[in-house]
Amino acid sequence: MNVGLLITIGVVAGVVILVLVIFLIVRTASGAMTRASGLPVLIERYRTDSPPPPNALRRQTVAVGKVNFKNCVLLGFGDAGLYLDFGGVPIIMPRKPPILIPWGDLRKTGERRLFWKACSELSIGQPTLGTITVFDDAFQRMRPHLSA
Repeated sequence: MNVGLLITIGVVAGVVILVLVIFLIVRTASGAMTRASGLPVLIERYRTDSPPPPNALRRQTVAVGKVNFKNCVLLGFGDAGLYLDFGGVPIIMPRKPPILIPWGDLRKTGERRLFWKACSELSIGQPTLGTITVFDDAFQRMRPHLSA
């Protein structure tokens, strides 16, 4: 067999293995971060099949627990509650079902900074199932719906 052909086959096989290893690392890290955020608990409790409200903001940054979902969340404000759709990246991060958290289950618990911008942190549920952090411009849109 030709030595050049063997080298080419070895390089191609090495590249394929490297791509698969990177894919598995990213996929595993994505799943671990989703579990660490507490999002599966929120999905179990607040999963919805409702479409997003017409005033939904696309490509929002939201923190769930201590995990940041940067520029990938659809955030909607409707009469029924706060609508969140975390989308997903095909194959790497499977799509998660949207959630609709009733306004009565949200309470502002503090302020923090996220990517150098002022944010509001809200607890979810009673007892608390988790926290969500949104930029203050999004919080101002939520404020009229929240009880004092």
